[in-house]
Amino acid sequence: MHGPRRALLSSLRPLLALALLGAPGCERRPSTRETAQAPPAVGTTELTSSELEQPDPADVPRGASPLAVEGEPTSFVIGAPRATSPRILYFHGMCSDAEDTLLSFEKTARAHGGVLGLTGDKACPGDLHSFTVDPERQQQRIDAALSARAGQSGAEPRPPEVVIGYSQGATLAERLAASYRYPFVVLIGSPREPSADNLANARAVVMISGENDMAKPKMKAAREACEAAGIPAHYIEMPGARHGELPDADAVIGEALVWMRDHARPAP
Repeated sequence: MHGPRRALLSSLRPLLALALLGAPGCERRPSTRETAQAPPAVGTTELTSSELEQPDPADVPRGASPLAVEGEPTSFVIGAPRATSPRILYFHGMCSDAEDTLLSFEKTARAHGGVLGLTGDKACPGDLHSFTVDPERQQQRIDAALSARAGQSGAEPRPPEVVIGYSQGATLAERLAASYRYPFVVLIGSPREPSADNLANARAVVMISGENDMAKPKMKAAREACEAAGIPAHYIEMPGARHGELPDADAVIGEALVWMRDHARPAP
C-alpha cells in the first residue's frame, strides 16, 4: 500500500480488528507453515499443472486494470489474459481497498489466471471501502463485474472457482462459499472462526494468519475442524505479521493455490 492510504490503514487496523473479533469452524505440519467430500457448483475448472504455468506476458497487462460498473466503486483486475475472465476472486478487509493488495501478489495472479479484486460497497474515509456482508448482494455485484469485464475485453464470462478473503473479506468469502459453493477457498485473518459447515462443499481450503495476528488461534482451529469434517485443509502462518499485513504475498498466496491444486478432493 502506498502513501497516505497505507498510513491510514496502519492506524485503523488495530481498532478495526478489535471491533470485528468474535462463527464456529481445517492439516498440521511442523514449524510455522503447517499442513493438515461435497460437490462445488460455481467453478468447475481443475487447478491443473498447466494452468499454473506463466501466461504469455504479451497477453497479460501489467498492473491493476480498473473495472467500472455503473453505480459501483471501481474494482480491479490483475494478471488475467486480455480475453478471459479472471479465475480468482479477492475480497479486501474493512476500510481497505483491493488495488494495493492485488499489486502485492501480481506475479502469482499472472501465473494462476488472474484475479478480480472486488471493491467493497460501503464507503469509509479516505476513499476506502468495506463490504455489506450479504452473500446474495455480493454475488450480484460479482456477476455485474464479470459482465463488465466481458464487455470490456471480449472475454467469455466464466464463474471464478477460487475465492480469497482477508479479514472482513474472509467472512464474506466463507458465506459465499456456503451459499454459492465455491470449490476453492482461502481465508486470511478472519475475525470469526470459520465454520466447517460453511465450507462443506469446498474441494480444498487454506487458512492463513500472521504470527502475531489475534485471529491466529481461530484460523488454526478452523483448519482442524475442516480436516475433522473431511475437507482437505491447510494452515499457513506468516512469521512476524500482524493483522492487516500480508508480507511476501506472492509466496503466501502462491503456496495456498498450489496446495489446493495438489490436495483437492475430486470434483463430483
